[in-house]
Amino acid sequence: MRSTHRFVSILIASATAIALATAVTSCDKNPASPTPIPPPGGNPTTPTVVRIVIAGPASVEPGGSAQLSVTAIKSDGSSEDFTSQTTWASTNTNVVTVNSAGLLNGLARGEGVIIARYQTRTTSQSVLVLPKDTFRLTGTVTDSGIALSGVTVAVIAGIGEGLTATTDSGGNYRFYGVAGTVRLHAKKESYSNQIEEIQVTANRSANIPMSFAGQRLSLAGRFTLTIGVKGGFCFGTLPQDARNRTYVATVEQNGARLSVTLSGADFIVTNGAGNRFDGDLIGDRVVFRFGYDYYYYYVSENAIVERFPPTALVISAVVDSKATASRISGRMAGVVGISRNAVPPFFQLTGSCSGQDHQFEMVR
Repeated sequence: MRSTHRFVSILIASATAIALATAVTSCDKNPASPTPIPPPGGNPTTPTVVRIVIAGPASVEPGGSAQLSVTAIKSDGSSEDFTSQTTWASTNTNVVTVNSAGLLNGLARGEGVIIARYQTRTTSQSVLVLPKDTFRLTGTVTDSGIALSGVTVAVIAGIGEGLTATTDSGGNYRFYGVAGTVRLHAKKESYSNQIEEIQVTANRSANIPMSFAGQRLSLAGRFTLTIGVKGGFCFGTLPQDARNRTYVATVEQNGARLSVTLSGADFIVTNGAGNRFDGDLIGDRVVFRFGYDYYYYYVSENAIVERFPPTALVISAVVDSKATASRISGRMAGVVGISRNAVPPFFQLTGSCSGQDHQFEMVR
């Protein structure tokens, strides 16, 4: 028993000595630096780019240049210049260009958009090209609030005299390089010439109203409206009696603005739409829109919607027509189709024909 006790004591003493030696050795390796404790959530992540920002002038003179820069805003709130690593482009290289270093060059009066791209991030900035101390003047020419296209607008007095512009399909004109008191002259066939005096001390917009010079057509009253499918692209099933529809159209007129209400069928009216549409009378040209979007085959909520058991017939289009006192007829670009639903929304179609030459005719 005595020798056994002695053997156990030797084992305990040896183990204690080894533990102490290990502790001393560990402390000697780095006595001032305890073992680091990992931060909550693991290792910190590298900041990522959240967005990029262009810095530089919003205008440059013809023949002039300016430097643009790109700053990246990171997820930790810091920022860094990445101009040299940015890819640059201009949307209007006849007016303004930008090289690979972000150097902007103005070529001619006008404007363009400069696009900057770093990795997957993209941003842009509009740049005007203007003579020194001049501005951009824009506006819309209208008749009774309706935009007029094809109007010639000229600067006949003031800084920028001699500049001319023709209004686009939205009735818009633009001048680059005007300042101070300028006088504009607007003219269009069948309209009275209009002169406007405008103060330009910054980039601004000024609309020009015009008056029809002749006897405007009177189109108020009741018409028989015929809509017929003519060619185009068809899919699914469109019944034959859905391809030709006849309605009673009651027209109200306020100057150049026309409002048409349909009757003579079982229309589905939702939020005031489904049996009515508006139009613009410009000279002898009438433009109607119902359910019209940029893509003519798209059906929106203000289309003509007629109950067509078991669902509904939908007509969505833009009409460009000529008018006399007794007839309005022309091309209908759009879609005639059968809705999947008998209640809104109606834009999902099971069969339709879309085209740009459908028949549209209104006869008194």
